[in-house]
Amino acid sequence: MHVIYPGLPDCIFQYENTGLRFRKPRVVCLTKFRRYKLIDNAIHAINEVRKTIPDCEMVIAGRTNDLDPEYENELHRLVSELELQK
Repeated sequence: MHVIYPGLPDCIFQYENTGLRFRKPRVVCLTKFRRYKLIDNAIHAINEVRKTIPDCEMVIAGRTNDLDPEYENELHRLVSELELQK
């Protein structure tokens, strides 16, 4: 058995970040619009994150679901209910 630790090696963090401007914090969710992917959980999570980081934004992109077109409408309604349209 071997343990493989996720993440980046420490040598990546040795360089200074010079000349780059900081952007607004952004989370990108790139997925198919399927119920089992639990995109609604990601929307609820970003709602909690915005309580600590108000200018954080989330982009959800991916292929829509022809078998369940109502799911995308449900996600839009959830975003509206949580007032996350921006």
